[in-house]
Amino acid sequence: MPAETIMEALLSAHVSHLLRSARAARRDPIAGVEGPRRRAGEYVTVTIRPLLEADVDACAAIMLATPLLARYGVTTAAAARGALADVFAGPCRGLVAEEAGRIIGFAVYSVRGTFAHSGYVRTIAVAPDAQHRGAGRRLMDAVEAAIFDQ
Repeated sequence: MPAETIMEALLSAHVSHLLRSARAARRDPIAGVEGPRRRAGEYVTVTIRPLLEADVDACAAIMLATPLLARYGVTTAAAARGALADVFAGPCRGLVAEEAGRIIGFAVYSVRGTFAHSGYVRTIAVAPDAQHRGAGRRLMDAVEAAIFDQ
């Protein structure tokens, strides 16, 4: 099989997967996107909901615990809260991942990116003790669903 045909097949499969994921997330958009995830043999529920002003301090704490964001100057609580201000000023939207009442991750995104043809994820972070369990994936699924619904 020629390399071009193989690449086309792989690309087609990847696009189909992305569309299926977006459709599945769209069935239960943003508020209440939840599902079981496996952690050491037990199932827990992560709920994705809109980021509220009351969530800013918890999200700021997650930002401060994320080494990558320190490289971008987010080294104080004030800087972290400032980075979240656009959610309430209008140009961006935000989501949080919540587990048993605790915020374990968040995403800040714009429905229209630089060229107004696609969305743009400004920041996504998951608390260090909650990583590698699917919260980030659920946040991205909900962001994609919100962007595709526009």
